[in-house]
Formats: sequence, structure tokens, C-alpha cells
Amino acid sequence: MPESFCDRVIPFSGKAVWIYMSVYLLMPIGPFLMTRRRQIIRYAAGLMLIGALADLVFIVRPTWCPRPGVSGTSAAYQMLIAVDNPFNAFPSLHAAFAVYSALCAGLVLRELRSHALWRSALWLWAFLILFATLATKQHMMADIVAGSVLAVVVYVCVFDQWKWICRHSQT
Repeated sequence: MPESFCDRVIPFSGKAVWIYMSVYLLMPIGPFLMTRRRQIIRYAAGLMLIGALADLVFIVRPTWCPRPGVSGTSAAYQMLIAVDNPFNAFPSLHAAFAVYSALCAGLVLRELRSHALWRSALWLWAFLILFATLATKQHMMADIVAGSVLAVVVYVCVFDQWKWICRHSQT
């Protein structure tokens, strides 16, 4: 993948690994708040669909990201590099899971009529995760955009949000 302006401007930060890994704390918030079994099944189906579609792209068009050397980086970053290979970068599953999880948790929080501040905090967290994927050089901007689009499309399909989109586009 060619580097974009954002890829060149955002400097490497091994310390961003903690935000990068926090996607695994963001992911269960939606299902934890869901009260209907159907919602939880849809959430799980969406995760599986995201994974299956991304795997299909990984097989048809494998990509990888160049990474900086690990010398002088934190133990957490070195562990990430040891576990997470640089292949299968496009689309970014990290981005897809962060955006999908924020959408799902936001849906539940809207249904619970929670304060908009909570939904804003979720989106800030998701944005920080997206930024951290660039700062840790795990992905490039094209990977982030593709993963985010994948998440939105799967969310709209799985949670039947076509009706909501049509209803709000008419106003």
C-alpha cells in the first residue's frame, strides 16, 4: 500500500500500544448492555461477517505494513510485534472492530436514552484506537478507512439500520 499524507505525518509511538489494545475492552461494552438475545446474536453475527469478509480480502489480495524496528521500544510493543504479524493489513480488523463496537454500543445507549456524553465518549475512544493503529504503524490510512467502511456496512445490514437511514435522509 502506498503511504498517505496521514501515514507520513503521524509519528511512530510504541506507547500507543495500550490504546491500540484497548479495542478488546471496547468490544464487549455493547453486548454487555444489550438486554435482548436477538441483539447479542446480531452483534456476534456482525463480528463473524466482518471477519469472514476481511479474510476473503486477505486471501485474494494480501497486504502488509512496514514496521519500525523494535529496539528501544516498550515491552508491550515488543510483545505486540511478537504476536501480531504485519500481514493481512487491508482492511484493518482493528478499525472494523472499533467502529462496529462503537456503533453497536451507541445503539444500545440510544435505546437506554443515556446522555449523549456517553456516546461521545465511545466515539472518542474508537477514534483514539484508530489513531493508535496508525501511531503504532500496525496499519496505514487506507487500511483504517477500509476497515471502518466494512464496519458501517455490516452494522447497517445486520442491525437493519436501512430504515433509520431512510427515515433520517427524508427530513
